[in-house]
Amino acid sequence: MASRILSLLLGALLTTVGWALVDPKGLVGAKLPGLEHLGAFEGHRAFIGWGAVALGGVAILAALLRDDHKGAGRRRNPPIVDFGADPEPSTATEPAAVAEEPATPLGRSPSPSPLW
Repeated sequence: MASRILSLLLGALLTTVGWALVDPKGLVGAKLPGLEHLGAFEGHRAFIGWGAVALGGVAILAALLRDDHKGAGRRRNPPIVDFGADPEPSTATEPAAVAEEPATPLGRSPSPSPLW
């Protein structure tokens, strides 16, 4: 329920800001002081404004329309991976352990090299 209220408020905000970009004079005729100049994006004012209006309208519609997906959170198919299952016994034989000799003898450490 809270997400629908927030979506409705976000939609109203986006629609209002978009309309203020499209028509900066407003319905009453008062100019908004902060939206007079968009700088480098001044040529794209209509596209940005109508895009914000459309996105706000979609957010309002998404908040107001009824959700028909009741119980969509239930899983219909069995899970792909079952982490609680017992591991299958392996049929491959393990190789015999091979003793490897260390690269340097254990009693000595390698001598440091000079830096200069």
